[in-house]
Amino acid sequence: MTKAILFPFALALLVLAGCSANGSKQPTEQAAQVPVFKLQLSDTVLYQNYVADIRAVQNVEIRAKLTGFIDKIFVDEGHSVKKGQVLFELNDAEYRTDMSKSAAALANAKAEEKGAELELSRVKLLVD
Repeated sequence: MTKAILFPFALALLVLAGCSANGSKQPTEQAAQVPVFKLQLSDTVLYQNYVADIRAVQNVEIRAKLTGFIDKIFVDEGHSVKKGQVLFELNDAEYRTDMSKSAAALANAKAEEKGAELELSRVKLLVD
């Protein structure tokens, strides 16, 4: 119990000893000289990086009428385009092959037609 009484008194003594009247002392050293600059008004550009999602005023989805692989791209992403402007060039090897097959089928059909006409004329002779 005596420790409980002595502790506040010891604390009060320490506080009183720490509070001395040293505020009346005159400074012995002069303040250090600090360089002074005149401020000037100037424009400053501050750069900040932000996470953002940029969207166009009008987004247009472009779809090809034909399927295929793109050989060349004539427009960079984000640039303006005009109606009728060529945007892409598709690989046409597959379509050339299909066209050759169709041309061969057409020639075959014309040959069959000529053969049928010859057969018809031969049968007419036989009938007459």
